[in-house]
Order: sequence, then C-alpha cells, then structure tokens
Amino acid sequence: CSIHGRCKRGGGCVCSKGWTGANCSIPICPRGLSGPLCKSNCTTCSGNGRCSVLGSCVCDASWTGANCSELLCGLGMTKTNHGCEPCPAGTFKRKVGQLPCTACQHGTYSLKTGATSESTCTACPQHSSAPRGSQSLSNCTCNAGYIGDDDGQCVGCGAGKYKEVNGSNACSLCSYGKFSTVIGAASSTVCASCPHQRPFSFEGSSNSTACHLPDLTNITLETIAVHAVCLAEVNVSQDSCNNDTDCGGQARG
Repeated sequence: CSIHGRCKRGGGCVCSKGWTGANCSIPICPRGLSGPLCKSNCTTCSGNGRCSVLGSCVCDASWTGANCSELLCGLGMTKTNHGCEPCPAGTFKRKVGQLPCTACQHGTYSLKTGATSESTCTACPQHSSAPRGSQSLSNCTCNAGYIGDDDGQCVGCGAGKYKEVNGSNACSLCSYGKFSTVIGAASSTVCASCPHQRPFSFEGSSNSTACHLPDLTNITLETIAVHAVCLAEVNVSQDSCNNDTDCGGQARG
C-alpha cells in the first residue's frame, strides 16, 4: 500500500485521503482539476467526484460508475426517476447500491417505509397468510381450512365442514350421506360416505353416529311410488322424504 495507505485484513489497501489506486500510489487532484500536475480541468467525473493524476474518477459518496454519473442509493432507499426515495411499505433494502428494494416474504407484511432490515416484516396471525410485499395487516387472510375476519383471529372449520381456498369464504358443509370428524379441513375429501347399512345423514354431519336408516313408519302405500326414487338415493334425509323432496330440494310430486 506504498506509504499512502494501510493494508486490510484479507488483502487490499485502504488509501489515505488524496490517494487512490490498488496500492494507493496515485494522487487525487483537487476538485475540478486533472492531469499529471493537476493543472487541467477535470471534466470526466460529472461533477460528482474528483480526477486522479491519471484522469480516472474517484466518486463522491452516493455516486458510482466510471464517470460518477450513477446514483448510489443508501440503505432503505431505491432509485427512481426523481433520485433516491425510501423503499415503500412491504419492502426493505439492507445494502447500499442500485439494487431494488426486496419484498417482504409470503405470509408477512410491513407498514414501514424506508426499511433497512427484513426484521420490519411482521408475520401474519396464526393460520393466515398474505402475498409477498404486503403492506398491511389487512392483507393477511385466513388459510384454507380456517375462517375468521381478515386481519383477525382465524379458527378451524368445525367437524363436518371444510374450506378449500384462502380468504374470508365461509366453510362448506359435507354433503348428505357423508360425515367428517376433522377440524380445520382444507378439502372435501375428508367427508367420508356413511356405511351402506346406515346410508343417510344430514349436511355437515360431524361423526358416523349421524348416519342412519330412514324412518318409514309414516310412509303410506299411496306415496310409496313417489318416495321410492327418494329412498334409493344416498343423499337424503327422513324429513326430505316426508316432504316429497329429494336432497337437492326438488319436488317429487
């Protein structure tokens, strides 16, 4: 590092003020001057740096490039058409340079502008998630299998129910003739069919004890023909048959 700098641990030099180069042997001219004797005008550094005696540029802080014309934004700042501006909410930037701001990860959000660390990205409440770069708690919505107000507490769909998408949608009921004991189910595949010996159940049944045979006590000969079709379908209830309707609520006569 000649006599105008000091060695860095791991190699390289840290030059003293007024010197540059790999080994700190090249003088830097006063601002605005250039040339071997620093008597020429320095016109190559865009007004954002000083010339060395060899004509190369030594850029001021916040500028980079061969002629010091590229703005170098600091921590939490990003380059725009208007210069360096704070990173928007939902992002951060932890290094000086021209790289863009980094979005908060999926499942997190950040209210802070000009953030310099990922630690500003806050996790969504349990059982909820948000897209990358979310800027508000209101972006957190309940996961599949869970229900609740957006930005609030999410609870699992009860037994006999399921929810297949993220968001504030209501839980769906297992269909007639099926049941489920699962809490927080994210798919209708958890709804199991009642056994053949007891093939009937109401919508949203939560266990196998809800499966039953129809009560035929009040069925008359005059209505057997109408009810035959209804009773042949698994997805039916006793009340539906007694009211001459099938499980879809369609009149049978």
